[in-house]
Amino acid sequence: MYTVQLTKVAQKELEEAALYYETRQQNLGIEFMLDFEKTKLMLQRNPTALGYWKKGFRAARCFRFPHKLFFKIKGHVVLIYLVAHTRRSNNFILRSLRNQ
Repeated sequence: MYTVQLTKVAQKELEEAALYYETRQQNLGIEFMLDFEKTKLMLQRNPTALGYWKKGFRAARCFRFPHKLFFKIKGHVVLIYLVAHTRRSNNFILRSLRNQ
């Protein structure tokens, strides 16, 4: 089993997304976090099942919400660098990943 960690940027984006959903509908932010945890569990079990995206990063799509987790595997650690809405452009994502 792998350990999953988030960068400070990814943690901030995760919290902002949860807060956004919570302001839209009560408990929707909690549901978003549960979906994130489900995706995180999948990464803990088998992150290598997901193919490469770009620049050595892999991407995992959340099950219910339109977000992707961009990560790299370092030993037995899955390091999530970015949590991004699927409508974000590839250019935005690449810039965000390059700045970390």
